Amino acid sequence: MLDRLLEGGLCQINRSLNFTESLLYTPLSNRLQRLILEGRKRELLKARALLLNLWDPLLSTDTASSQDSTHQSINYMISATNIDIGSNEYNSHLVWKTIRKRLEKVITSDLSNGTGCLLAIEGLNYERRRDLFLALLSQLDEIINCLYCEEICIERLEDYWKKLQPEIRKCALIEMAGAYVQLSQKGELKSVADTLASSCAWYQEDKELPHPKLMLGPLVQTQPILIDGYLLSLDDPRAFLRIEILVSNWLIRNAELIAAEILSTCSEWPELRSYLLHRDLVMTRNLERLRNQLNAQEWWNLCFERPIRLYESKRLLWQINDATIIPCILTEPRDEELLDLVWWQQLVTLILETRDAVSPQFEFLFQQAGNLIVLVLTEVIGKAIGLIVRGILQGMGRSFSRI
Repeated sequence: MLDRLLEGGLCQINRSLNFTESLLYTPLSNRLQRLILEGRKRELLKARALLLNLWDPLLSTDTASSQDSTHQSINYMISATNIDIGSNEYNSHLVWKTIRKRLEKVITSDLSNGTGCLLAIEGLNYERRRDLFLALLSQLDEIINCLYCEEICIERLEDYWKKLQPEIRKCALIEMAGAYVQLSQKGELKSVADTLASSCAWYQEDKELPHPKLMLGPLVQTQPILIDGYLLSLDDPRAFLRIEILVSNWLIRNAELIAAEILSTCSEWPELRSYLLHRDLVMTRNLERLRNQLNAQEWWNLCFERPIRLYESKRLLWQINDATIIPCILTEPRDEELLDLVWWQQLVTLILETRDAVSPQFEFLFQQAGNLIVLVLTEVIGKAIGLIVRGILQGMGRSFSRI
């Protein structure tokens, strides 16, 4: 019964989602209609994720494995593709060179959002968004080339990498904004790059970024990659694609941090909006609404979604596939991060643990209640109705015999 309820709800959501996506693919002259359809698409994706999250513990293993989850597992998304390294001999230099070329090619196109949630980079116009990704990729290329020359042990790599992150984001922002661009602020010309660099908070971290050794270990020190219980070298397409996913995830999440700071600065500097933001965000109301939605989304992710992912040993990654930013899930132990949660976040995991412990009892209770109802309907009420009908028929037969 639970399986049929879930399948029916998923089918209804998928039909509505397919219809909405078909409307989005058609050219729309009205910007308001497109915004409404994009909001409807996000609503359906959230509804499907919530439905799977609520019903998954009550389903059997066979049923749960057949469901279409919003975030597909990274292990199933990695498959053999045609990858041209340009040489018969694989090494970390050629792998990184190929990854950079592939990402540069896809970044130059107008990326669409397929994550099911709002992204701060959507507020930037196409040119600034493209320049920001290319600047981050260029900064990453410089760091990796420097690491090739320096001999840094894997234990020191994390600290070294974390110290570089603020400077990487700062240099990428300056390159994106233009070192010599000046705009008016309250009647005075000011450098856009210098003003942004001084007003942004550079030491914020995205806690969903994986450990740097997963990306830098294979690229810098030619370490094998563990995928599905197999240690794979760089000549395996699955290992290549795993690194590419980690690199694209790093690019998108750092671009998100920078874009959020840009939106905050633009709210106080109206003249900057036309240069950096999408034309719809030149209006103060639209800009503040987007910022409020992003803040609410971040609060929800921090309070509920991230503790659930930690408890389920999942990490949300963002990758670029066919000019679309899509989510995928990397399954890895996150017990240490789980212990670092504050009490109200741990309360969410406690509720999940309680639900997992109670759901088998509820399932057994529902089964027994269903068996009891069947027993009452067939053995008690059914027999009683049969006796009543037989009595009526016998009474009617006697009355007919008297006539």
